[in-house]
Amino acid sequence: MNRIGLVGLLFLSLAACGDTSYEDWNPPDTVGQGGSSSETPPLTVGGQIVVAAKETIPTMLDLHTTVFQRTCSPDGGVCHNSKEYPDLHTAGNLLDSIWKPCNLAESKSQGVVDMCEPPGEWLEILTGTQKGFKTRIAWTAPEDSRWVITLEAPIPGECWPHVAGFRIVAGDGSNEVLLELFQEILEVKCGQTKVYLNYFNTFGPELQDALQWRVQGGDPNRNGVFGYDFGGALIVPGELERSYLLLRMLGVVPGTPMPLANQPLDDKEWLALMCWIETLSDTPSVMDVIDYDGCEAAKTVIKTGELPEISPVEVWP
Repeated sequence: MNRIGLVGLLFLSLAACGDTSYEDWNPPDTVGQGGSSSETPPLTVGGQIVVAAKETIPTMLDLHTTVFQRTCSPDGGVCHNSKEYPDLHTAGNLLDSIWKPCNLAESKSQGVVDMCEPPGEWLEILTGTQKGFKTRIAWTAPEDSRWVITLEAPIPGECWPHVAGFRIVAGDGSNEVLLELFQEILEVKCGQTKVYLNYFNTFGPELQDALQWRVQGGDPNRNGVFGYDFGGALIVPGELERSYLLLRMLGVVPGTPMPLANQPLDDKEWLALMCWIETLSDTPSVMDVIDYDGCEAAKTVIKTGELPEISPVEVWP
C-alpha cells in the first residue's frame, strides 16, 4: 500500500472513533462499586475530637460533671470548695466564677500574677506645694517603725523632704475615701516614688488596720506592672488568654497546675472548657449548650488536629 493509502486509512479510523478530547471525557460510573463520590470522607483527627466533645459534653452542666465534679470526688479535700477560693464544687459556683477576681488565695504578694492584681488605691496629697497631686499606690509595707507607701508616679517638683496631709481613695471606681488625714504626718520627698508614715507603730489600731488590711496596691508583685489594666479574672467570657482558671489548669501561669487529683483532661475535655468560655452568652446558665460551631478553638482543632496554644495576656488591647 502506498503512503497516501496509509494516511487515508488512519483518517477513517479516527473518524470512526469520534472526538476523544479531554473536555468531553467522563470517568466511569462507580456507584455501587465502592467508589461513589457521594460517600462521606472519614473524619480527621481534629474532627473526631470536636464530634466527641459535642456528643459527650454538650452543655455547661455536662462540662462541670465531666471536668470539675470528678476532681471533687472521691476525696473532697482535693477540690476547691467552701473552704477554698474559688469554690467550684457545684455547677452554679462555677457559673458564679465568671468575672470574679483571681489569685485571691495567694499568700505571698510576689506570687500574684499580673493579670490578677487589684486595681490599686489612689493617694492624694492634701496640703503643701504638692496639694492636689494624685497617683496610684503600687504597694505598701512596714519598715522598722514606719509604714512605706510606694507610688506609681513620683512626687513632682523639686523640694526638701517635708510632711503633708493626705487621703487614700478606693481604686475600684467607688471613690470611697478609705483614709483621710489632714494633719501633716506623711513624709514626702520630691522626685521619689516612696512616701513614709513615720512612727507607724504609735498610731491607733484603726489607722493601722486601715493601712494593713484595707489599702491595696496595684502592683503587689512589685515588678512595675499594674496588671489590673489587663482585664484578667477567673473566667472572662470570650477571652481565653484572660481567664485565669483556664490558664492555671493549663499550667501556663505560676502555681501548681489544676486539677491536682484524678486523671488529667483529654483533648475533648480541654476543647469543651475552651469553647464554653469562648462562646459564653451575656446571660449564661448551667443548661447552656456549648457552641462548638462558633468556637475558634474548635476550628483550630479541626484544621490542625491540635488544641490552640493559650498564653496569658500581656497587654490591654
